[in-house]
Amino acid sequence: MGLMFCLLIVACLFAAFAPETDIGKACRRVLVDTPARLLNGSPLKMLVAVIVLLGLVAFAAAMPEMIAIFGMTDLSIYLDVVALSLIFGAAAGLKTAGLALARAAKRWRLALTRPRSSRPRVRARRIRKPRRPPPNEDAWSPGAWAIA
Repeated sequence: MGLMFCLLIVACLFAAFAPETDIGKACRRVLVDTPARLLNGSPLKMLVAVIVLLGLVAFAAAMPEMIAIFGMTDLSIYLDVVALSLIFGAAAGLKTAGLALARAAKRWRLALTRPRSSRPRVRARRIRKPRRPPPNEDAWSPGAWAIA
């Protein structure tokens, strides 16, 4: 569509600035004389309708570019939001990282200033869950009577 508009502009330039050439005469005949002859005896409503129709055609021809512009605007807004969230997340992460470093420094200071005991540390025993005894096949079970 953009190429068609460029060709139309070139044709208008030929009609305006080179009217004595063959291309200029042909462009003037198509772009100026024919629409003037058609609109010469027409009422004002017809002129307004033609202008509105031409506006709608121009709008429809420019629609792909407008959709692309809207899409790029939306994309730039989304990218800005992502960048801001990353910046805020980094700022919050730096704050929490600073707190973590302060806690680690406090632990190291306490570990270095506290006297060490001579005996090794005792580990806590792992507590295991008690196992159920294996089921007795000979014993009476109430579930067996419910199925029978």
